[in-house]
Amino acid sequence: MFRRISLIALSLAATFIPLSASDVSVAAGSDPCATYNPHACFAAQVTSSQVTAAISAAHSLRSLPTTNPTLSFLSNVKTGTRSYFMPAGRCAQDALQTDGSPPSIADCTLVNPKGAHTVVLTGDSRAVMWTTDLVTLARQWQWRLVVLAKPGCVAMSGSITHLNTPGGPAWTACDKFHTAVASDLQQLNPELVIIASNPVQSLAPGQSGNAYSNSLSYFTSLKTAAPRATVIQLNNMPNVRWPGSLNPVGCLSMHKSAINVCDKAPVSQGTANSLIASADAAASVSSINIEPWVCDSTCPPVISGMIPYDRDGMHLNNVYSGWLLGVLWSALAAVPHSGVPTPS
Repeated sequence: MFRRISLIALSLAATFIPLSASDVSVAAGSDPCATYNPHACFAAQVTSSQVTAAISAAHSLRSLPTTNPTLSFLSNVKTGTRSYFMPAGRCAQDALQTDGSPPSIADCTLVNPKGAHTVVLTGDSRAVMWTTDLVTLARQWQWRLVVLAKPGCVAMSGSITHLNTPGGPAWTACDKFHTAVASDLQQLNPELVIIASNPVQSLAPGQSGNAYSNSLSYFTSLKTAAPRATVIQLNNMPNVRWPGSLNPVGCLSMHKSAINVCDKAPVSQGTANSLIASADAAASVSSINIEPWVCDSTCPPVISGMIPYDRDGMHLNNVYSGWLLGVLWSALAAVPHSGVPTPS
């Protein structure tokens, strides 16, 4: 049987390149989340109100400050593109392939294989984007974490084009991945399933449906496969198009002395996001809106000394998502019946 797995575009090589020592926010020896210590880990995180204040303050920036990750790091094709990627290992290595030999559940169990509780992170590259955070959280919760993520393969039913690229051929590997996710969920019987996915689906020729019907169908299949799980979707990753470039790196490179030019409103994906929100409600899937973690009325290109995005601007890099660890932790814990513990 085909065993799902995380995959990414053909242009990427098969070697994971982690963030270098100069591109991480906290030295390993001082990281309160490096070992099991949920009280210290949680206490060290920023709150949602602090994130909101940092975004507001970011609008006043004019010149490019020293940032983390650096602009040169994100400008590099290899490091900048992979700056949101999951921790190294067989699961991550296969994620750098398009349709290579997929690993097993064991390969993609990243934390606590014998944990009493199980959380599954699934979806496309937007799920990969949260893997590093979920690794840290699962360690603090002492839960087993399994990542079932395939970049380009959106979390909706209906055959899509290859890598969800308009006009491409049908991608049968994505169909097999969806089937495998349901099979794996039946085997794993998790308490919590977290979905993160692109809201826009490029259907293959002859396929029908929309973001509502295809999301509802897929969410229903996941809930059937994991009947005791609370299912949560992380929605509304900002879609921003910066002037003079299709990515934040290009805009910042061209406007180092006037980075406010790159402070833009998100491009509307309102119809798709609204349809998916309706599907969440119909399927009893809880929804967490992540846009306020990056934008208010506009989306500043530098927040609290960090460039939030990866090279293509379609994902948050690991430094910025790591800064959001406490906000994500609190949001998940606030969902009824999620079972997510927070230190009291």
